[in-house]
Amino acid sequence: MIAYSIVTTAVANLLMTHVFRSVDSKLKSGDICMDLQKPVVFPFYLFFYQLGITAFQTLFTTIPSVALAFLLFGFQPPELDKLIPFIFSVLLALLISFLFGYLMALISFWFLTTFALEWTFRALMLIFSGSFLPIWFFTPAWAKIAEALPFQYLGFIPSAIYMGKVAEPYLALGKGALWALLLLLAVSFLWKKAINRLEVQGG
Repeated sequence: MIAYSIVTTAVANLLMTHVFRSVDSKLKSGDICMDLQKPVVFPFYLFFYQLGITAFQTLFTTIPSVALAFLLFGFQPPELDKLIPFIFSVLLALLISFLFGYLMALISFWFLTTFALEWTFRALMLIFSGSFLPIWFFTPAWAKIAEALPFQYLGFIPSAIYMGKVAEPYLALGKGALWALLLLLAVSFLWKKAINRLEVQGG
């Protein structure tokens, strides 16, 4: 459980769900109009902005924390055959977390606030990502629900792969990639609709 907690916490520090806060702030201030007029693709701008924050978190929070865990708890790196799928699972977690955050950001174009969405998303992620309790401790009914949702890729799957608890890691990654594709299609559709309905609050 110590290894699971360390990996889950480390992955949680890298997630890119906070993108919606940036959009929420820009909507309320009116700055989003200027951003949309810049010669950059706004979704790509958001992605690389969040990626920069994640890189900073990796260097100054995640790596020192994991190094400390090696020293204090005897935390060990994954076995070689688990290393590559683990790396892919972390990259998949980053992508899915960004798409979730971006989805909330796009919905805020209609509601002009993300408070309720943020509360709901964080509650679902806390439960079904396995960050509070590993999914293998869930009752069979709740485990089936968790396994049918994409939140498990934000914590449980990377940790389980790291610990060698996933029998077919590449199959699990393939299912996660399908979720990422579905989320990508959803945000692409909403992006086109959101631009047409843009209503700016404030300046």
